[in-house]
Order: sequence, then C-alpha cells, then structure tokens
Amino acid sequence: MRLIRPIYSPRKSAQRGAGLIEVMIAVLLVSLGLIGVVRMQLGSMRNAESAYMQSQASLLAYTMLDALRADRPAAIEGAYDMDKTCTVTPAAGGLAGEVQRHWLQTLKTVLGDTEQSCGEIQCSASLCRVRIYWDDSRATNGADSHSMELRTQL
Repeated sequence: MRLIRPIYSPRKSAQRGAGLIEVMIAVLLVSLGLIGVVRMQLGSMRNAESAYMQSQASLLAYTMLDALRADRPAAIEGAYDMDKTCTVTPAAGGLAGEVQRHWLQTLKTVLGDTEQSCGEIQCSASLCRVRIYWDDSRATNGADSHSMELRTQL
C-alpha cells in the first residue's frame, strides 16, 4: 500500500514563529523609541514652562507700567523708583509704596518665591523702565537667571 503525501508538507526543521532572541530585539527597539519620545516630551514641557514664565513676567511688567501711567505725576517725580528688590517689605506709606509692595508680592507668587524673583523700577523724566528677574533653572537645565525689561514713555 502506498501512502499519499499532501502537496505541502512542512519539514520538521521549518521555523514556526519568532524565537526568543527576535522578541528581545524587538522589545529593545520599541523601548529605545519610547525613551526618545519621553525625552522629547520632557523637553517640550520644560520649554512650555519657560514660555509661561516669560509671558507672566511680561504681564507683570505691563501691570506696573499701567500703574505708573495711572499715577503719572508721582512716577515722573520718582516716587515709584525702586532698585533691584527681592524681598517684600511692609509698604513705606502712600500709594506708590503700596503699589510696589503689592506688585512684588504678586511677582513672588507668580514667578516663584525665590531669592532670584526680583523687580526694579526706574523713571527718568517721563521715560520709565521696569525690569523683572526670575529663576528659570528648571526650564533651561541650569541657566537659572532670566530677566525681562520693558521701557515706555509716560
């Protein structure tokens, strides 16, 4: 009696699936890709935080410039002038002192209550300059000091 063999007959040595080495290499390649994606996401988050801090500093500077415009005679006389100040102290009295105290407190609240969160106001005649300093080390990998300056004619 003769056996009939099927047309396709897999040989015993033919491979049937992926080997352990192939699976490990595939997992390694996928994990390297995921690590790259996570690093890009972290960089994106740092840049977004830095941009947020810059926009907040800009908003705070414009807030002070608006206060200077609202009390133009006192600003021109130098009542709002303030050297680089990093600590919030009780107001010296009067509207200018209270505005400065509130502005510095807001600056510390928004940009972080660190020794590097500071504000500076200088008016000469009707030209005023507002400068804000803050700590941006988390967003820039160690470059900790940033500043922004706005100038305007009152």
